[in-house]
Amino acid sequence: MPRHIRGSIRQPASLCGVVGLRPTYGRVSRYGVVSYASSLDQLGPIAHSAEDVAFIMDTLSKHDPHDSTSVNDNPPPFYKSLSTNLKGVKLGLPDTYMSEHLSPEVRKSVEAALKKFEELGAQIVDIHMRDIDFGISVYYIIATAEVSSNLSRFDGIRFGYRADVDVMDDIYTHTRNEGFGDEVKKRMILGTYMLQK
Repeated sequence: MPRHIRGSIRQPASLCGVVGLRPTYGRVSRYGVVSYASSLDQLGPIAHSAEDVAFIMDTLSKHDPHDSTSVNDNPPPFYKSLSTNLKGVKLGLPDTYMSEHLSPEVRKSVEAALKKFEELGAQIVDIHMRDIDFGISVYYIIATAEVSSNLSRFDGIRFGYRADVDVMDDIYTHTRNEGFGDEVKKRMILGTYMLQK
């Protein structure tokens, strides 16, 4: 069972100096994945380069009848879409994220990337995301409610971690207590509370 929640795809990639792509919801099948928060869960590649990510996405971006959220279309090949010519491309830069709270190191990296994008022909457009201050609150309502629902199936009987105890009631209690980390348990409790409201 999951003990720790990590920052999806983009954060681990950025911390390791590699490329991560979080695809549009439904682009990559989630069939066979343990659901954390169904409406937020996405699978995507982490690789050494954008070219590698594009190759992987060309393989992953297929309709899967086993996943009801899987998009049934034929996207243009990712690898053939790679280009260093960004003429006509607009990139939105949310002003909220470029606040005084941004670390100097991150700001320097973002500004260097923006300069490179402009050199390649992209137009950088400042945008204001209204209501962005509610983002974390909305995330915690949706994610924790789905976590509580999805992870309730882990009882140690059918699959996952199982505590080594003999009494049936203790199996459930100890399995869930030992099998989940503190952060996951906190989110499950918050989610159960949300579902009861």
